[in-house]
Amino acid sequence: MQKFGWTTAFTGAMALASLAGCGAERTNPAASKDAADIATIIGGVDAGVKGLGSGLGDAAAVQLKGLRTMDTASTHCTQHAEPTDGTGTADGNKLPQSDAEFALRGFYCRLVKDTGSPDSIPGSYTLVKNIACALKNAGGLTFDGTKRSVTMTIDTACFTAEQVADMGASSMVIDVTAASPAADNAHYSHGVKLEIPDFGTFQLMTKVTGSLLEFATIEDQGNDKTGTFFASFDESTGELRYEGRSDRFDCSGDGSCGWSRHDRFYAKVGLNADGSLNADGVRDVSGIHSEAYANPVGGWVATIKGDVTSGLKPLLWTKSTSGIDTATGWTSTAQAACSSTGGCSGNDGIAMPTSGSLPFTLVTGHSSSAAVFSGLTSGLTFTAASFADLPN
Repeated sequence: MQKFGWTTAFTGAMALASLAGCGAERTNPAASKDAADIATIIGGVDAGVKGLGSGLGDAAAVQLKGLRTMDTASTHCTQHAEPTDGTGTADGNKLPQSDAEFALRGFYCRLVKDTGSPDSIPGSYTLVKNIACALKNAGGLTFDGTKRSVTMTIDTACFTAEQVADMGASSMVIDVTAASPAADNAHYSHGVKLEIPDFGTFQLMTKVTGSLLEFATIEDQGNDKTGTFFASFDESTGELRYEGRSDRFDCSGDGSCGWSRHDRFYAKVGLNADGSLNADGVRDVSGIHSEAYANPVGGWVATIKGDVTSGLKPLLWTKSTSGIDTATGWTSTAQAACSSTGGCSGNDGIAMPTSGSLPFTLVTGHSSSAAVFSGLTSGLTFTAASFADLPN
């Protein structure tokens, strides 16, 4: 699993935090939220994230054919949100990709493990909440299109002691430009551009329409080291969408390069006012995850489809040769037939294309981060995860 510097975690976190949905009984509806108040919008996501994790972590719902039961992330996920055998969380306890439960448990860990980085959804949410806190303490944001120099204090008032140590400084001076509407994509009512010396340029965008919350970010650290992340969730319907693209396969220079990661999710999550799952639960789940590596060459793709009642159908493919950007030559690895003894009747999962190119792996033939960031002029609209490239 790739490790990330704090700037990558910062950008990825702001997007990954938005992977959540909320049910019709939620309090504090989005209509009462202001898209300019980033911290408040992010704070409203917390209950949805916990509800989604609760649904997938319910022992009765996700017990796999009477084998191992995923009860808590503390015993079934490594610090980087990789699935384990349940006997420990060290790297030596990681499940091999040949394990029949690797795909489903991998999705579970990415959704419920708090890693403090974009390795997982909750970890990313924790970090962005702390960054929003620091920006607010630095004086907040004025959305008038004017560039301002802002000193962001890095201390335990907003960050954990570990995060402070990782950043290696007590403060950081950054150039901040806030505008309404967002400069690069007018679909979003508010946008913020951060220029961080020695790290690169980062942008984020928000929008609130009734009960629908939308969020997007992009990072550009130069030398083809980029990534863009979109998310939306509706606090009334529980409908969520997420697109996360870390595009570093061909990047150069210092830092983490030679890999790519792509996530796409759609789901509905029903929550009560207290944040617990309501009768609707977690349903209509569809997701795709891919990772590609340049040295040694290889990659893997996993998909998931279904719900926690009738079952989640996982599929997994691996490849250890060149041609990660093509749909042929992948090895299908047998996975547990279904997450429920119900057998996933009528659910064949999300299959990988059998021919042609595979831009989803972000190796070649895919849209650039910048093209996606500016090109999704209606935000995310898909109602199921697919391998199609965006924008389309």
